[in-house]
Amino acid sequence: MNNSEKILSILKQSDTPVSSRQLSTMLSVSDRSVRNYIRELRNNGEQITANENGYLWLGAKNQSPSESKPQTLFAFSTPEERINYLIEKLILSNSGMDLYDLADSIYISYSTIEKDMIRVKKKLALFNLSIRRHNGVIEIIGDERHKRALFSHYLTSNPTSTMELTFESLCKLLNISPDTLREIVWEALQINNLYASDYAFKSIIIHVIINMARIKISEYLLEKPLYDNVAIHTAEYLAARQIFEQTSRLCPMDFNENELQQLAFIIMTKTSSLDIQNVIDIPQIVDEHIIQFVCDIIKKVKALYYIDLYDSDFINFFTIHLSNALFRCMHNVSVRTPLSDEIFIQNPLIYEIAVFITQEIRTTFGYELNKDEITFVSLHVGAVLGKKMDEHPEIKAVLVVNNYYNYYNEHSLEAINQKLSGKCKIVEITNTLSDINPVYYDLIIDASNSMSLQDGLKIVRTHTIITDSDFQKIQSVCNDLLSEKKQKLFRDKLMSFMDPRLFEKNHYETSVEHMIRYMADKLVALGVAPPAFTASVLEREAITPTSFDNRVAIPHSIVCSTEKNIGFVIVNDKPIHWGTFDVQIIMMIGVNHQQRMDFKYVYSNLLEHFENSTTVEKLIRARDYHEFIDILTRRTN
Repeated sequence: MNNSEKILSILKQSDTPVSSRQLSTMLSVSDRSVRNYIRELRNNGEQITANENGYLWLGAKNQSPSESKPQTLFAFSTPEERINYLIEKLILSNSGMDLYDLADSIYISYSTIEKDMIRVKKKLALFNLSIRRHNGVIEIIGDERHKRALFSHYLTSNPTSTMELTFESLCKLLNISPDTLREIVWEALQINNLYASDYAFKSIIIHVIINMARIKISEYLLEKPLYDNVAIHTAEYLAARQIFEQTSRLCPMDFNENELQQLAFIIMTKTSSLDIQNVIDIPQIVDEHIIQFVCDIIKKVKALYYIDLYDSDFINFFTIHLSNALFRCMHNVSVRTPLSDEIFIQNPLIYEIAVFITQEIRTTFGYELNKDEITFVSLHVGAVLGKKMDEHPEIKAVLVVNNYYNYYNEHSLEAINQKLSGKCKIVEITNTLSDINPVYYDLIIDASNSMSLQDGLKIVRTHTIITDSDFQKIQSVCNDLLSEKKQKLFRDKLMSFMDPRLFEKNHYETSVEHMIRYMADKLVALGVAPPAFTASVLEREAITPTSFDNRVAIPHSIVCSTEKNIGFVIVNDKPIHWGTFDVQIIMMIGVNHQQRMDFKYVYSNLLEHFENSTTVEKLIRARDYHEFIDILTRRTN
């Protein structure tokens, strides 16, 4: 019997993996020879898998499934997926992994896994972690806080997580159901009068499962505190203890005071000690400086964007959120949300307001909020704006009726306006227009059948008693009028920004920064922007790239500092990479403080027009400034 046959015989007789070291000792050969024999057996049709514990025989290819052992083979769709799998295996390993065994376990060559490890190192470096190698065994080296941050990243934001490193699979490995874990955490928070938003609750769950995995699977207990200690009588500490005690009953594990303190601190950064749905006295809970800041920021947003954030829910919710956010910043704790890119792309104006607020936070409190924190600010702003959507109709109408028919009853008029669905409001009822100034109205609704055409005013003729079909006719006309008004207003306001001298075709720079400098410096040279304008635009760009997924970028300054509202457009035939996306249309905007209301309107409408891919394609093909403006302001159905 040769060595290959001996190895096959050993593996067939074993129900558990046999390590390369064990096989090499039994046969008095090197580890490399063992790997060569394994490769030979696989080439002959023997199905042998490998993991960190060694080799396991699954059966021969000509055997029926019932004769073979259960098998787990790997078919990675991309190299990136394989890289992520390697990182996941290293995260879950308690004492490192043999690189040869790891390569064999996923059926790749040693040279391939060596190349993969270069990319693994680069990814780990993003979390201040590195790889240590000793006698062929590799392991992740670095601070435990950074290891858990890496763990959290793969659980919450990695779309290509492969097998073990998902919330559900970790729960399975720990022998605890996801629903049970959620119930344990929820109950611990409720009993201790701690309240968390949906995102905060999910974040706490993730931290709990990470703690459990590090303790149970990786067999690691914190040797020192990661954060400041939490007093043992606090609600957060008691909740953390209850969570550990409850989970330990279902998944037996030892935990120490450092692990308990770490979870208590995480809970402290993500919860509040009051139910924000029933806030009675915020000053008893939050520092007065934070309350004053929120009041001031409401005034500043209204003055800058003409948007009123004043709302009791916003004041309560955002004040508490800001208090927690500042606490996180103070202790260098981050919070993640998968909505960051989505919020920016779908709600750019709301995001801009959030960016302004975070800049004010930096100025007042000295803390720089990251992209995820800005997203949470956006959610608070969006919530209050959703409640305060302008419900006032844009079309004002006068209703003309016969003098013998009484529409003057207030309830009758209210019922009619309700049926118009907010697109039109009848502000006057009359029997004649002789005493009415047409300048104040957009539409005449004639229920008298006696009106003649009026200069500049649209007329809708209806039955004496307005029917459902009449209402549909009125709404259709209102839609057309609204579209015409919006188109004209947008063109007028856009033209206040545009200048034929500031339109270029096919200008390229080597980087986004150089492009911004080129455009901003030109505005400065023309005397419409101050010298500090360039730095201000770059500062805004550093927070979040101003590119969108529609081939457009709109770089701008946070500060309203230009002599007049101004726009500089560059249209390129070839795309350039700008942040996350490739862009071909770059429109830099400068805003004058006295004309800042126009920025809100123009910015919102530009984004709406740029959402139309056909419009964007036509704009890219525009030959000159005038054609570009004509396409951008052309009415679209």
